[in-house]
Amino acid sequence: MPEPELAPETTVVRGDEVISERLLQEAVVLNLDSKAYARLNATGRWIWEQLETPQTVESLARGLAAEFEVAGDRALADVREFVRGLLDRGLVKVR
Repeated sequence: MPEPELAPETTVVRGDEVISERLLQEAVVLNLDSKAYARLNATGRWIWEQLETPQTVESLARGLAAEFEVAGDRALADVREFVRGLLDRGLVKVR
């Protein structure tokens, strides 16, 4: 069964047990409890940095569209896919 789509008003927060480290234009994010991790490219690192404070999917998409000059609908789809990957690894939570 496919997972539900993340609504624009869904708030995303970093997991409490997660650490990250910048590596040049990228970043590595690690869940200390589960040992799950993700290597983030420059775009992913930008989104991760925005999550220093809780953000909605919509606000992340708007910022991504402005920062990387992509269409709004494409940015929203990309943010949803990215957040879903982080959720699957236990690196972020939604509320």
